[in-house]
Amino acid sequence: MYEILQHKSIIYFLLIFLSLKSQPLFASGIIKGIVTDTQTKEPLAWVNISINGTRLGTATNEKGEYTIENIPSGVYQVVFRMIGYKIKMVRRVRVQSDKTTIINETLTALPLEMEMVSVTADREKPMAEQLAPSVRSIKARDVESLAGGVEDLFRAIQSLPGVSARSDLSSQFYVRGGTPDQNLIIVDNVPVFNPYRLKVFGGPISMFNPDIIDYIELLPGGFPAEYGDKMSAVLVVNNKEGSRFNHHLKMSGSLIDMKAFAEGPVPLAGENGSWLFSLRRTYYDLLFNQLNTLPAGTILPFFRDYQGKLVYDLAPDQKLIFNFFDSKEGMRLKDLEVDEGDQDEFFKEEDKFNFSSTINNRLFSTGWINAINGVTLSNLTLSHLKDTWDLSIENINEKYNPEIDMRKLEIKEDLTHRISPGQTLQGGLILTDYITDITVKLDVDSSIYYADNPDDRQEGDKAHVIRNFRLQNASTTFGLYLQDEWKILPKKFSALPGLRADYSTFTREWVVSPRLSCLYQIRQNIVLRGGWGYYYQAPNFVSLFERYEREIEWNLFETIKLNTEKSIHYIAGIEWQPAQQYTAKCELYYKDLSRLVIPTDSTRNYIPNNNGTGYIYGFEVFLHKKQVSDGVFSGWLSYSYSLSKEKDPSTIWHFRDFDLRHSFNAVARYSPFRNYFIDCQYKAASGFPRTPVVRDQQNNPQFNENGDVIKGKINSERYPGYQRLDIRFTLSRKVLGYADFLFYLEIINVLNRKNIYQYYWSEDYRTRFTSYMLPRMPFFGVKLEM
Repeated sequence: MYEILQHKSIIYFLLIFLSLKSQPLFASGIIKGIVTDTQTKEPLAWVNISINGTRLGTATNEKGEYTIENIPSGVYQVVFRMIGYKIKMVRRVRVQSDKTTIINETLTALPLEMEMVSVTADREKPMAEQLAPSVRSIKARDVESLAGGVEDLFRAIQSLPGVSARSDLSSQFYVRGGTPDQNLIIVDNVPVFNPYRLKVFGGPISMFNPDIIDYIELLPGGFPAEYGDKMSAVLVVNNKEGSRFNHHLKMSGSLIDMKAFAEGPVPLAGENGSWLFSLRRTYYDLLFNQLNTLPAGTILPFFRDYQGKLVYDLAPDQKLIFNFFDSKEGMRLKDLEVDEGDQDEFFKEEDKFNFSSTINNRLFSTGWINAINGVTLSNLTLSHLKDTWDLSIENINEKYNPEIDMRKLEIKEDLTHRISPGQTLQGGLILTDYITDITVKLDVDSSIYYADNPDDRQEGDKAHVIRNFRLQNASTTFGLYLQDEWKILPKKFSALPGLRADYSTFTREWVVSPRLSCLYQIRQNIVLRGGWGYYYQAPNFVSLFERYEREIEWNLFETIKLNTEKSIHYIAGIEWQPAQQYTAKCELYYKDLSRLVIPTDSTRNYIPNNNGTGYIYGFEVFLHKKQVSDGVFSGWLSYSYSLSKEKDPSTIWHFRDFDLRHSFNAVARYSPFRNYFIDCQYKAASGFPRTPVVRDQQNNPQFNENGDVIKGKINSERYPGYQRLDIRFTLSRKVLGYADFLFYLEIINVLNRKNIYQYYWSEDYRTRFTSYMLPRMPFFGVKLEM
């Protein structure tokens, strides 16, 4: 059915090519200066300088000098911090486009040499301070300007090493052979699930609006003990705070949606609070629904979402953060004709049916950040996440209406205590409650129902039999952790040992996860990294639904017993920074998988069990040139080699479904002139595995005694390799003396490569059909900021 929905709608979906936008451009300013001691007048090295409400920051060099580049125009608070000195805050610093603001500051020493703990988010750490072995960061600006990325965070993540996607039409990403549900996605300290939009197309858009993103970090493996209950990777997304000084409003439109964004200070709070609000909605459905010439079976799904963030400083050392997010998507399809080969168990003979879907997702969270004293920081977060699906499928004789309600309530507390300038202790606990409620309503012609269910005749049945089925599942997880960031040999060797314990009422077992990360600095610009740890993931209805959807017999969940899945990570790597704007990384990894949940086919009722084992290993190379204010070229290159296999007692070792042997990415931005940019992205990868059909010498398919086609060795063949080149041309100008105007032209799949998504067959398996990914797609747009 998915193929029908996909191919009959994609033509109409791609007709919209004009994009009109109004949002910030890439013009930016610079803050620089020198920091000295108030008494001695000597320059101070390694002073941390940060800009409140942003991810921007740096540290002074040996001469006390610092420079912060690529700062969007606006008014900011600049904070200076150093161990043994009083914090210094400079308010109302105005940054102007293409200009440099000079701030020379002096710091006063404290009688006690202990660093004050800040209630702001951690800034990006220098190379020698980042103990996690695998960290990839990406800026919101890169998400917006990435060629072919359609300004979507998950598609930008796919340009990093070790990250892949199965289809151009889906934003789901796979990290080092793991599945999407094995990725922990955190937004402002709140774990979220099912963060995709337009799911009828495979989820081509993520829940994240780049207008409000501050910074993004991806930990593809070896992550520390503070992150738990996931086996593969961690994606941390922090939304920015609104402006504390001025009100801003932006309106935009794109191929997919229209956007609105507003921010400003909290009324009557002065500089102590801020708010922001964003809204997105598709518009193509509003346009085409007015047409009477659309063919039957055309799908025009829509989505809308809005989110907001409110921040208020209770005191200089206390902050309240409120987040809310609400989204809705849906679609309706009428009189779709079903070919004989596409009929499923529900539609056996009828050739037309109607389908509708509505999905709602809501998230609310409250955070309280409190610097209890100068060296201890508390971060308490309460969150509630609710995801509901309402589907309706009907034909002449039958109506099938499942309603799925998934909820998550969570409380999380993190404590950070600085024991000494070289040692920081962090611990916390998290309590999560999952509730899943599934209701299925059937309205079936009585003759059809009784033929399949002869023993279920009830008094009151009429020409149509009405049945309601309900399945409820609830589970609770509890986790606590402790980790110690310790500079054992300052400027040489640091370690991050950690221990985590988790319990799930679904599995009824405790699991303990020891973890260790370490760093050795060979030279000032070369470091060695290593990581090892146990990683567990407790199965629950939410994660297994996301992974398998209809493959598992869900009504068995009240009786089956599953254990916690397990993975052991081994990581070693080297990082080199020959200059401030250049970074080179090489990393090797191995993951041992056990107790994997797999759906076993038992008379076509897929019953999950923990009989799966597997392993994944590979290496990655990453070369990055950061963008600087006067540079004409920036970008990154990455290459990944990976091999992933699994088995269960009934099969031999075979490649996992998302095994991707080779993957290469090149992302570049070139600015030959001041206001002209060329962005490009090139991807090349080997094909994903597939399972062939057994054929005789005359190429005829073979069938067993039940009439089912005989499959060959699992994933023993592969689809052809993948290639795609995307290019974006951008021109910006100042108009009317105060407004910035930008025009861009973008071409997706410039080479018009016919990348194959999958093969599917006629009912007799003699005719093969091919489903392709995106063809060449040119479109253009404009942006305007006033």
